[in-house]
Amino acid sequence: MTINQDKPFQGSSKDLVPDLNYRQIKRIAKKYKIPINQVYELITQYNGLVKISDQDVKVSNEEDMVNSPRSDDEEAKKLLGVKAETLSKYTRLLSDKHPDIIPKILKGVGVDIGSKDPRVNLRSFLNLNSILDFGTASKSELIQFWTRILDPDNIMNVEKFQVMDFLEKLSKGRFTRSNNDEFSYAKDVWKFFISKEVVTPKGDKLDIHKLRASLEKGSIDIKIFGDIFKSGFNPSLNKDDDS
Repeated sequence: MTINQDKPFQGSSKDLVPDLNYRQIKRIAKKYKIPINQVYELITQYNGLVKISDQDVKVSNEEDMVNSPRSDDEEAKKLLGVKAETLSKYTRLLSDKHPDIIPKILKGVGVDIGSKDPRVNLRSFLNLNSILDFGTASKSELIQFWTRILDPDNIMNVEKFQVMDFLEKLSKGRFTRSNNDEFSYAKDVWKFFISKEVVTPKGDKLDIHKLRASLEKGSIDIKIFGDIFKSGFNPSLNKDDDS
């Protein structure tokens, strides 16, 4: 099938798909390093979620979509967006995740989770997918995302329990529950952090400054968090613990 590079891309009448031509779609694909066919699918998915969210506003150009203000800006409230609740319920990416970690994940891409009606605009939606699904975000973007999640209040020294609770729920999804093996996985991750010297001297807090420095240097692979999100484990932990 030949694609007309100047013809707007439009979905079915049931979707709120923006009128974007092939060149615009290609620019979005380049920006987020996502295959063009996947960009089409993501935009269709996004607008389906918008409809479920009872929004009837249609974004008509790429600039509004991709370069829109962050979701926590006042101006962003006027823009198209998916309800955070709808996103967490109907997307493959988040539907099986523990409800306690979803607000932190959304905050990681700039969503104002403290508002009465938190919304996810297309920029945040594409960021979320490039980080968690396609793994195409840059190293600096990944570091910013995960450290923001681990330290949502920007206190720099995060309590061990808070970190372990998050990691356990991240690894086991929505079925996480307290039992005799509570934090069974997170304990291994914490030992890994100790071995990499990114905890405070007493070993009771995660030092975000040290963690960020280790991630930037590569002594800790930033992919560890994405692996935990996707698979619930990271094989490299055992190797590093033995070293």
